[in-house]
Amino acid sequence: MTLTIDTTPGPTESDSTGYAGRGFTILARIVGHDGAAITQSATSSITYAVYDRTSNAPQTATTTGSMTVASVVFDTLQTDARWIADTTGYNFRYDAVGSIVPTAGRVYRLIVTFTPSSGQAFQAVWDHATLSSY
Repeated sequence: MTLTIDTTPGPTESDSTGYAGRGFTILARIVGHDGAAITQSATSSITYAVYDRTSNAPQTATTTGSMTVASVVFDTLQTDARWIADTTGYNFRYDAVGSIVPTAGRVYRLIVTFTPSSGQAFQAVWDHATLSSY
C-alpha cells in the first residue's frame, strides 16, 4: 500500500487504510517554510511518533524513532510509477514496518517531525486505519 501526499509545513494530514501488522509506504512532497522542496543537506533530522487514536490513551505514543535523512529524503523529485498524485513528484519516502500498526480495527496516527538545518521544525501527519487479514 502506498500513500501519496503533497504537503507544506504542517501539520498536514492524510489518511490511508491497510492490514494490521503489514508494512506500508508513504510518499510525499515535503516543502519547508520557504516553500522549496526539502533536501538532505537542508534537513538536520527526522523523527516520528505513532499514536493509537482508538486506544484509552490516544495522546501516548506507542512507538517513536528517528529516520536516516539520506534514506528517506531525495534531493530531486521522484516520478516513478508509485507516485500518482501529479507529474511533479515526491521527495520523501518512508517504508513503514508493520510493527508500528500491529492491531486490526485501530486508527494509528504517524506524526513525522522534520527539523531543518536552520529554522523551525514542522510536521506531517498520517492516519492509518488497520484491517484484519483473513
